[in-house]
Amino acid sequence: MEDFSILESAPEAQMSYHQHLAGNGSRFANFIVDRIAFVGFVFLIGLASGVLGIGGFWVQLENNRLLDIVFSMILYAIFMFLQESIFKTSLGKLITGTKIISVNDHPLTTGQILARSFSRIIPFEPFSFLGSSVGWHDKISETRVVRKSFLPAFASEWGPI
Repeated sequence: MEDFSILESAPEAQMSYHQHLAGNGSRFANFIVDRIAFVGFVFLIGLASGVLGIGGFWVQLENNRLLDIVFSMILYAIFMFLQESIFKTSLGKLITGTKIISVNDHPLTTGQILARSFSRIIPFEPFSFLGSSVGWHDKISETRVVRKSFLPAFASEWGPI
């Protein structure tokens, strides 16, 4: 008789990331912490530009609401891109114990991080999490946010977590 025990255990050994997705509570906490960090980042930029005497740009933004919104959205995308490309995570994810992974079992690419970052500026994107823990910026970039307790086999390529 043939031994099929290896075949039977294979699906269990290859646990799907779907079972380890970060919940909506963690995702909401990530959002709040990252927004607070962004406000601090903008404050520091404003402070530095005031000290350097180049604060006139901020006054122009204050007088043009549409330009202010567009500039803030682009600056937020850049802020998130810098965090996720340098650290492979954001401050919110670091605090909540979650991590970004690629759905294709490969390390994150710069293109995926860029897609994640700039798809966040889609209007009403935060509402894409209602009813699902996978948002539009996850779907567009083919990434997922999982609990750190689940890391795929290639995670050692990421360096320290």
